[in-house]
Amino acid sequence: MNKREGNKLICEFVPLPICEKGVLGDNNVYYDITPLRGHNSIVAEEDLRFHCDWNWLMAVVERIEAIDDEHHGHFGVYISSNQCTIEGTRLHMAIAPNSKYGAVYHHSSIADGKREATWYAVVVFIKWYNRYKQEKENESAKSI
Repeated sequence: MNKREGNKLICEFVPLPICEKGVLGDNNVYYDITPLRGHNSIVAEEDLRFHCDWNWLMAVVERIEAIDDEHHGHFGVYISSNQCTIEGTRLHMAIAPNSKYGAVYHHSSIADGKREATWYAVVVFIKWYNRYKQEKENESAKSI
């Protein structure tokens, strides 16, 4: 996944609202990043900086760590050197015999640098989390 696609996925996860397309007289998509910056800010999709700005990326890491899931617990994001690991904190659920959702989430990314590894781990997590939530919603709909 390229940086632009990954950053767009992050915007949907946070979520950051999309302003009208072409708000400045062009065809770009603009995001309201006020929740990240603390003041009114609108940024073009091409200028999203999750992949290259720690302040932006750490806001997403905090969002991930704030998730409290009945199966996975909270998610820990562990960053060191050129590696980032994201994993669920309910390790006892990983070995539960009849767990609906399998093992607790765990993913490690290794890259050229700490920020790149963290960005990539975040993107992989969001892709997985979106599928996981959809699976849970489908299961809930079947039981009604």
